Amino acid sequence: MGLVEQATDDAGLHKNEIDEIVLVGGSTRIENVRQLLKDYFNGLKPNMGVNPDEVVAYGATVLGGILSGEEVYESLPDLIFWQRFPVSLGIETKDGLVTKLIHRNSIDLTPTRRSHVITTLKDQQTNVSIKVFQGQSKFTKNCRLLGKFNLSGITLAPRFVLENMGELWYG
Repeated sequence: MGLVEQATDDAGLHKNEIDEIVLVGGSTRIENVRQLLKDYFNGLKPNMGVNPDEVVAYGATVLGGILSGEEVYESLPDLIFWQRFPVSLGIETKDGLVTKLIHRNSIDLTPTRRSHVITTLKDQQTNVSIKVFQGQSKFTKNCRLLGKFNLSGITLAPRFVLENMGELWYG
């Protein structure tokens, strides 16, 4: 139940402020899971009105359509797709430090878009290797590397000169 407590704490809620519990995913069929939640939330029964597998598949389908550029909103005009980030996302800057671009527990529209100005560390540098990390630590060694990409075509300039080099999108 530690994760449930953390989720309610992260949301800034007390368990008595929860009006409805909707379970998703296959493990929600386990009766003991339902009973633990009912006990934790002082007798509030989980809403079993949705198929826990179908709701996950439906959400993944809609998100896939949004991220692929499909006109999902035309067929679902009232849909607003929000995303909560359970962990922070950031990029490595220098000396193994992480600059967070998306903070833990932030809620934003999907896809989420963030901009951050960075500079080159060397004179006349034409490319930069960008590493994207997930985690709460300010040090890369304590975070999970999600991926990396090479940003090239940077205009020749002395180090530390600002240039709008690129944007990180997450969805």
